Amino acid sequence: MATPSECYQPSTRSLPTQLPPVEYPGDDFVRKVQQGGWVSFQGKALRTSKALAGQP
Repeated sequence: MATPSECYQPSTRSLPTQLPPVEYPGDDFVRKVQQGGWVSFQGKALRTSKALAGQP
């Protein structure tokens, strides 16, 4: 049985060095994820992943 490193092949697709900024439609509610993964929306605190902290 082959190991993962023996099966790995680099992607042939070219990827951008930087992704373009995300554009949200005008009627979307955009909130920034706070430290610890918290988002406030309509008076409620919602928990998401800490990995999303600082993201819109």
